[in-house]
Amino acid sequence: MARPYTQEESTGLKKLYIAEFKLNGGYIHSAANAIGVPVATIRYWTLHDNEFKKECDLIKELVLDRAEQELFYRATKVRDRDTALLFFLKTKGKERGYIERVENVNTTMAEVDYRTNQIDVDLVERLEAQGVEKYKQSLANHETAND
Repeated sequence: MARPYTQEESTGLKKLYIAEFKLNGGYIHSAANAIGVPVATIRYWTLHDNEFKKECDLIKELVLDRAEQELFYRATKVRDRDTALLFFLKTKGKERGYIERVENVNTTMAEVDYRTNQIDVDLVERLEAQGVEKYKQSLANHETAND
């Protein structure tokens, strides 16, 4: 069994861990392995040292903030749906509302049929509108080609 760390050693290792934790994007195992401290020790420090826990929580929040910034950037500038980023937010950002859940709604079969039929009608209308637009474009292209 390993000997316990002295107060001075613990303080130094906690500072190293915080730095590694920030560099590793908030991953406990990676940061613990980088400084050679068991994960159980990190968990003990988190439970018994409020300042240490606050610093770790702050880093986790910063990582989530960065992911949200990236998602906002991609949604507004790049228009790219990144599945990996959404997965990260759904797993790490649950307390911020990034969670997929199925809502149980009591509906009758008649309501389900109506909703299904309404969705079908809406879809058909959209497809017809797209078809009309494509037809108009092909006519315009054909007319310009003949001129």
